[in-house]
Amino acid sequence: MRNKNQKIDPEFWRDIIVRNCKACGGKGILTKDDYEGSVELCRCSRMVRLFVKMNDPEHGLHPKYHKWTLNNAIDLLPSSKEMIKKYIKIIDSNLPYRNGLIVGEKNAGKSSVAAILYKELMTREYDVSVVRFSELASLSRMFISNTQGFNDRKEFYEMIKDEEFLIIEDIDSRGHSNSINFEKLGYSLLDDVFSYRANHPSRSTILTVDDGLNITESTLGHVFYYSIYTSDIEDNKLFRIPVKTSKHN
Repeated sequence: MRNKNQKIDPEFWRDIIVRNCKACGGKGILTKDDYEGSVELCRCSRMVRLFVKMNDPEHGLHPKYHKWTLNNAIDLLPSSKEMIKKYIKIIDSNLPYRNGLIVGEKNAGKSSVAAILYKELMTREYDVSVVRFSELASLSRMFISNTQGFNDRKEFYEMIKDEEFLIIEDIDSRGHSNSINFEKLGYSLLDDVFSYRANHPSRSTILTVDDGLNITESTLGHVFYYSIYTSDIEDNKLFRIPVKTSKHN
């Protein structure tokens, strides 16, 4: 049995993907201009990066993210599947990225929809990561209370800020209660992350939220909340995917 750590080692995938690539002959690069000697990464090299990422727990992956597809998510109603397809079509159209909201009752299958989108994005070679909202909240608290701890996770912070597609699971109402003012102070970091990503043409933030949850400005930060989350549908800033299954219908 192979060691699981092998699957997050780039060399493991280079031996499988790059070595057998006919396009570049196993070099991992393609000559772009013979005269000037410029080169570009071959698709096989980009695929190595994606396969490493898909197997790295740092990106929040759970076995379910390897399980669900549009074809085998049989409990999802056709209306929900159709909205997923529409969102993917927008991505394929090369228009500015759309922020997404996956909303439904508890245990309705929001994570399954997020998993489907994740794989669709990965197969298109986008940079995409999955994080839990609680993890971002912890990072925010660390930002104001533990400088060394935050600096140790600076690379993670830069990743979530700059990732092309960021799926944030399980948005909750923390930051709304007056009883946790200390935690609310840390949300200045989240506001910085969301503000940067909010209207960037090449950054998309996709949230999973329980239907009826009281989301406020202090939850997502001023910019994202008012410019994205509460925007009208016709503004085309937020694409909503209502999750409905045969079990919850």
